[in-house]
Amino acid sequence: MPFARRQVVQRRLTVLLLWLLAVVLVEVALPASNLAPGTATAVADSGAAYDRSLTVGDCALLGRAYDSSLGCARNACLTD
Repeated sequence: MPFARRQVVQRRLTVLLLWLLAVVLVEVALPASNLAPGTATAVADSGAAYDRSLTVGDCALLGRAYDSSLGCARNACLTD
């Protein structure tokens, strides 16, 4: 039976190492925006989200602020 016990231990170690490898790969893959900041979605310092699909005119009709590099603000309204 010592041979069977060795196989069980070896199988458990293999599963543990595969699980550990999967966790490390997921942790490396998740902060991709930190590794490639140019590919991340831009968000302003104020926390307002922007919509690039709206034009300047649409943004003005909605009464929202427009930034040429970010687009139309979803939360920030124009001040008078």
